[in-house]
Amino acid sequence: MSEFRLPIKTILLAGTFFVGAIVGIANVHFVKPYERVAVTVGGEFSRVMNEGINVTVPFLSSTTYYDTRTQKFVTEKLNTYTVDNQEVDAVLTVQYNIPSDDKSIRRIYEEVGDPISKMGPVIIGMWKAEAGKVNVSDIASKRGEITRELNVRVTQEIQKLYNITITDIQISDLEYQKTYRDAQNKASIVKTEIEAAEGQQKREKINAETAKIVAAGLANRAIEEARGLAESTRLQAIASAEAIRVRGQAEAASQQLMAAALTANPILVDLAKAKKWNGALPVNVYAGAPIPFLNAPVK
Repeated sequence: MSEFRLPIKTILLAGTFFVGAIVGIANVHFVKPYERVAVTVGGEFSRVMNEGINVTVPFLSSTTYYDTRTQKFVTEKLNTYTVDNQEVDAVLTVQYNIPSDDKSIRRIYEEVGDPISKMGPVIIGMWKAEAGKVNVSDIASKRGEITRELNVRVTQEIQKLYNITITDIQISDLEYQKTYRDAQNKASIVKTEIEAAEGQQKREKINAETAKIVAAGLANRAIEEARGLAESTRLQAIASAEAIRVRGQAEAASQQLMAAALTANPILVDLAKAKKWNGALPVNVYAGAPIPFLNAPVK
């Protein structure tokens, strides 16, 4: 049997084709709609590749991809000082957009390079400047105000320096140094004790006011009851006096009528006596004394 041997030319051609295919594929770029690619040839900026299929020169070209969607980066914990020389740590979350036009991409490639490495120090410096304007006790309550001012200043500066748009900056994970936290805890305890004492004082005041109101109510009720009793007694006295007056007037009128009747009819006296006589004659009759009813004229 004869040995099978591949021709060297065939091997070389196959190898060349394989390497050429790899090189060719490596220099075909499928650029997505939200991507822009800076292309250099021989180290010099050449052009910007936009969406679609793009081809670069093998071996001489290099590419740098930029994502034009809204992106974000989060800083590590940043230490700074407030206006009252107190340390505070915070984390910044920054959202930004890289412009998609060719001119801006070229400027970013040539002047900026890595956007985060350039923007980071500027943003951190401005954050420290804003934090240095307030007291440590106010930094939490004024976080919104500090964030708004930081957004305005950073947006203007980054746009001017790098033509990159900052869309939002948020401050999170605020932490204070241990000495300040301990002082705050002690102050909180004292405040709680003061509030408890004030609450007790208010309760005692309310109880005293309540007792005062109750006492006033009882006193008023006693006064009203006394007034009612006095008024009742007065009315009873008036009624009794009025009854006596009416009885006296009636008796006086009766006596006047009786007197008038007796004046007009003297015989009524004997009639009244006769009504009361039991029919017995006197046992002893003195000389010249009249015998009752025997001398009464008969009409």
